[in-house]
Order: sequence, then C-alpha cells, then structure tokens
Amino acid sequence: MYLVKAEANQIEKIVAMSVRAFETDVNVGGIKGDCPPEYDSIKWHQQMAREGHLYQAMIGNDLVGAAIVFPDETENSVYIGRIFIDSIYHRKGFGIRLMDCIEKNFPWAAEFHLDTPCWNERTNAFYKRLGYRIIKVEDEFVFYQKRKSESNKAVLYIHGKGGSAAECEHYWPLFPECEVIGLDYQTFTPWETGAEIRAAVEALKAENKRIILIANSIGAYFSMNAGIDAMIEKAWFISPIVDMEKLITDMMRGANVTEAELEARGTIHTAFGEDLSWNYLCYVRSHPIRWTAPTQILYGSRDNLTPFKTIRDFAKTHHAALTVMEEGEHWFHTEEQMRFLDEWVLGK
Repeated sequence: MYLVKAEANQIEKIVAMSVRAFETDVNVGGIKGDCPPEYDSIKWHQQMAREGHLYQAMIGNDLVGAAIVFPDETENSVYIGRIFIDSIYHRKGFGIRLMDCIEKNFPWAAEFHLDTPCWNERTNAFYKRLGYRIIKVEDEFVFYQKRKSESNKAVLYIHGKGGSAAECEHYWPLFPECEVIGLDYQTFTPWETGAEIRAAVEALKAENKRIILIANSIGAYFSMNAGIDAMIEKAWFISPIVDMEKLITDMMRGANVTEAELEARGTIHTAFGEDLSWNYLCYVRSHPIRWTAPTQILYGSRDNLTPFKTIRDFAKTHHAALTVMEEGEHWFHTEEQMRFLDEWVLGK
C-alpha cells in the first residue's frame, strides 16, 4: 500500500467509499446516521484535496481508502483527522497498513494525534493496538497520541494456512516497544513463499532492525525454507510443521495415491480439499530443514498434523525449547488456548 495526494477525478469515488465505510459503524455501537461531519460531502472533500490534506490509499492501481491528515512541521506532529477503508476491503489488515503508510509518509514527525468517538468500540480498540495512548476524554471523544518509537526491534508475523497478516494485531500488546508487522504473502510453496519471507526480512534488516519472528503452522515451515535464520534474533513457532514429507505421504495414503501415480500426473486433487504435488514433494525431499535461530516452540498435545515424537525430536535436534499445552490443538484459537499462548510469549 502507498499514499498519494488525492486526484480531482477520484473525489467522487473517495466519497462513495467514505459513505460505505462510516455507515458500517452501526455494527459497533453507532447510531444510524451518526457519521463524521461532511463524510458524504463531495464539496468538502474537494476542499480537503485542494488544501493538500486528502490522501488516497492505493494498492497497485486500486483505490482502497483514504486519509485526511494535517501535518504541522513547526510542532513536529501530525494530526490524523480521519481514515477510512472501503467496506469491501474490511478485515483484511488494510487499516493497519494505511496507518503504517501515514506514519512512514511523515518521517520527520515525532508524534501523531487523533481522536475517535467514545462509543466506537472498533476504532478505540484499533488505535490502542497500534500503540496510541489515551491523553484525555472530552465531549464524548477519546483523544490519542503516539510518540514515534526509537526501538530498533521488529516483530514479523507469518500466518498459517487460511490465516492472514491481520492476525499480527494480537501480538501488538505483547510487544509494545516493537514494530509488529504481518506479512501478507501471495504464494503457497516453500520456494516461493520462502523468497517472499526473505525479502521482508532483508527489508527490515536494511532499516537496521533486530528481528523477532512469530510463525504459525505452515508459516513456520515456509520461514525455515527462507534462509533467514542468521538474520533472526529469536523465533516463536506455534504448532510448526516440521516434517513436511511425512505430512504429504500421510495425505497420499489417505487419498490412496502412490508415488508413481503422483509422479505421472504431477498434481492430484484430493477429496479432502488438498492438492498433492510431485514437484512439492521433490522439493521437500531435496531441501531438508536447516534452522539455527534461537527458537521457542508451542505445541498442543492434540495436534492432529504433527505427532509428539516428531516435534520432540525436531526440538532436540535444533536446540529449540518446547512447551506443550495439554489438550491444546494444532490451531490455537479458543480463549483458553490464546491465554496460554500469551502467557507463553510473555514468559519467554
């Protein structure tokens, strides 16, 4: 995502996005029609654009949202008057990326200010997770401030299958002094996704960041195929896939597929929704895991993808610390499991 000054021919589209975005506030405690002033005004947005305050948020050539920002270089501060993401892109982590773009767009700013209605549960939780602190509550509004962190630590989160970069939000309060980033990777093979992860790590290293890695399930496997262990200060792996060959061959047995059949056909679609790939299996066999970064592993005793002996042997071979949650599953998601996960992170 990147920001550019709003273009005149995009104003009507931006206003339509504003209407769609703010009218969803009724889902989080708002009253119908209780939207920000001028949220549906083309004339007002045109004025904001002429004055240089309106920015459009772009992903490639697609307009996905906007921000109204008031920089004050004399005070080294930026007031974020308003942000919005088109409702069709909600819950994809775009709001996080937009706020990150704003902060990076004004590198001279020592602090950022904003406010939001007291009743808006969504925005209050959102800004707190981004590291904004309440400075006052007045006239039914909460006023926030964020001072630019001098920390040189970054947490990179790699999600598992079916997950998203937005899951990194969970780790914001666990690492309050760090920049926490979720990687929205676009590929799903260890050689391609590994390259994406390596590029992200190298970009952080170029900023002189000390990198903490949190990786979930197959995200951990992809990370261990990225050649990044020498650049990682510490890793937390949650239910990592550590023996991909066994996982694939178990699926082959479950689908009654032989190696000869898979080699002949290349790719086989299974009844349980997974694709079996000969190229993938060959890659796994020719690229055994080599991982040297200091690592903590969290494992659920009811993990249905990785046997305990497999994870125990991996931890021993790679000098990783292993924590087992009794009755925990491969997917940590219940309130009890997430509380255990949080305590595990904070205790290490």
